[in-house]
Amino acid sequence: MHCGILGRAAGSVEGFEYSRAMRDADITWTAEALDRFLQSPFAMVPGTTMGFAGLADATERKQLVAWLATLTAASPHCAGLVNDPGNTKEMK
Repeated sequence: MHCGILGRAAGSVEGFEYSRAMRDADITWTAEALDRFLQSPFAMVPGTTMGFAGLADATERKQLVAWLATLTAASPHCAGLVNDPGNTKEMK
């Protein structure tokens, strides 16, 4: 799910059960959008059912977004997962 998140539309991984709010959100995951969402998911996507209250610390959010940005097709953690929208396997 996290592999290839940057540049992907929110609520778009086929086979994953998103809330209606997330499916209908008009969000493309950029570093800035991820930072805002991680800070306050319920404020950014009212009605989301994601069980995450947010991450207040800006430095921690920046580090998390930087790590997520490394999860590309070239990442060993994402081998076979990126560019396969039907694949909902957990990363190892």
